[in-house]
Amino acid sequence: MSNINHLKSERAEIVSSMRDMIIAKNTAEFDIASKKVNELDLQINREERMAELDTATSAATYTPKVEAREYSILRALNGFVNGRMDGLEGELAKELAANSGSETRGFRIPLSALEQRAEIKTSANVADQKFGPFIPRLVADSVILKAGATVLDGLGYGKVVLPRQTGGADANISWLAESGSVALGDATFDSISLAPHTVGVYQKISRRALITESIGLEAIVRADTAAAIGRAIDIAALGATATNAPTGIRGLLTENSTTETAIDMAAADLLTSIEALNGDADTFIVSNAVLAAARKKRTTDGLPIPLATQFYDKNVVGSNLLTGTTIIAVKASDLLVGFFNKAGTASVDVVIDTSTYSSEGALKIAFFSDVDFNLKNAGGSAQWVTIGS
Repeated sequence: MSNINHLKSERAEIVSSMRDMIIAKNTAEFDIASKKVNELDLQINREERMAELDTATSAATYTPKVEAREYSILRALNGFVNGRMDGLEGELAKELAANSGSETRGFRIPLSALEQRAEIKTSANVADQKFGPFIPRLVADSVILKAGATVLDGLGYGKVVLPRQTGGADANISWLAESGSVALGDATFDSISLAPHTVGVYQKISRRALITESIGLEAIVRADTAAAIGRAIDIAALGATATNAPTGIRGLLTENSTTETAIDMAAADLLTSIEALNGDADTFIVSNAVLAAARKKRTTDGLPIPLATQFYDKNVVGSNLLTGTTIIAVKASDLLVGFFNKAGTASVDVVIDTSTYSSEGALKIAFFSDVDFNLKNAGGSAQWVTIGS
């Protein structure tokens, strides 16, 4: 850019001097200057074109998360099994393997490749069908991720410690007499940690389905795997403790001491407890039993009482992973979900077993992801209770 500015400045000086040449009727010098201006114009055009190309190259920098939208899991599986992974799938596999810091018996795919596409396209190998795409099985969405949990990826493969400030200068605020001294108010810190816990998802794909990529199978594999990983995160986050799993909200925190049995009154106590610790809840995650009971509540005139009224205008989501009459109040962004890998984007290990179902020609596929869950501020981030217990 500085070279372009220099050329333009030189051109402006020559054009200015050419006016004097016209006045002095110095034709020979004017022709020489005019030729020089034409040469400068060509140089300026070339430099500006190069600047445009440089900008275009920068904009096209390799970005796994963006390119992963065109990524095909089925092409990757076919390529791996047949020993010829190429195209975007091959490039991403090499990129993620180079940055991962660990080996896998299969290959890696970007986690964002599990996002469901807006439309389902069938393969050109499939004859025109007289029916629509597969109807996906009913499965609960991840309420933790949908609520707005903070997702951290690229955390490496070891334990990660996050410092947390617990105190500051406001602990020693004081009004002073004349010539009085100010008390020290040092900031204090503790920490929370995230450590990898491996979640595995298993799928079986038939030989014919793999060959034809039939009737939206790509979208089915994406959605089913993503839903399974999301559900595993919810099982851990909304639970207490389970073997090899992260510790959930009900394991990290003791149950709230409220004795209220009415849904709205218990919800009020949970909010108050969070606010007492300087937190600010924005979401209630409740069992289906609580959600059903809240929907049936009526005024003395028989009119339904809106959920917004019973839960104080907070977001309300139900989960069949919560049993009985459990209510959890959270600040959604204080829920931490960490994905562990050393690649620039969160990735999933894929291990393919071609021998188990070799007589059928089917593939046994296992997806592995390392995740953990924690709360930013313990009881200031969430409170829970099972009413009537």
